[in-house]
Amino acid sequence: MIDLIRFVNDLMSGGSLKMPRLKPWKVDELQQTEQVLVDLELDYRNSLPGLPPPFAADWAVWASQALFRVVQFYTFREYPDREVIEELKNTSEVAPESGRDSSAHYSVDFLFRFIPDLWNLIRLRDGSDPLLLIVQQWAIQWPLSSVGILQNEWSNQNNARREVKNKHTVNPKMATSWDALILKEYLEPILRHPSLAQLYTDRIVKREDSSRIDHPKVVELINQNIGIYANLIEGLTTKFDLAQNSPNTKIDETE
Repeated sequence: MIDLIRFVNDLMSGGSLKMPRLKPWKVDELQQTEQVLVDLELDYRNSLPGLPPPFAADWAVWASQALFRVVQFYTFREYPDREVIEELKNTSEVAPESGRDSSAHYSVDFLFRFIPDLWNLIRLRDGSDPLLLIVQQWAIQWPLSSVGILQNEWSNQNNARREVKNKHTVNPKMATSWDALILKEYLEPILRHPSLAQLYTDRIVKREDSSRIDHPKVVELINQNIGIYANLIEGLTTKFDLAQNSPNTKIDETE
């Protein structure tokens, strides 16, 4: 089976990820992966609140490539840091040219919703790993997917990452702060769409991510659904335990 398709199928099923070593993408591999993603998304959207945006397959394929590369480098960590950064920079730069509207956020989230688990895996192994720089930037750009990565958890990692960041510039134009940019530029397409706004709020409450409840729209949605959230809302006033989000997925090497 094509490596990227196997990765997507295993990821969606919660199975063990069999990761091959780094090699270039093939056009037919990406085309076949696109069809697999389209088919899988049909079932996924039925589990979401309301009517999600149209599925943008090009964004989903890009997200699958990006996530695949990070998991590869996590698995085969012998690659030099500079090579890791350059390869992931290249992956970021070939993102689709279409705007990052609600469809883009929804389609990327189809893959990137696993980012909090990946963040925890990398952070717990090595808090200075340059992979965290890439995941952090994607988490800022795609806030629907990164609920559960607490703002104060990022702050705790700043000292460990500063030396790595000075040596490996990922993208000087990218955001490294959390609140201002995430609310102004990246979050608005999510909150403008009723289904994504509800999904975003549901994740905030269920994952007890108190760093995300300072937006008026989020507060409004929580208040509107206070009955549904009654058994969960108290957790937002307590410190979120990252151990609650420990991933179930295992990652194995394959040659």
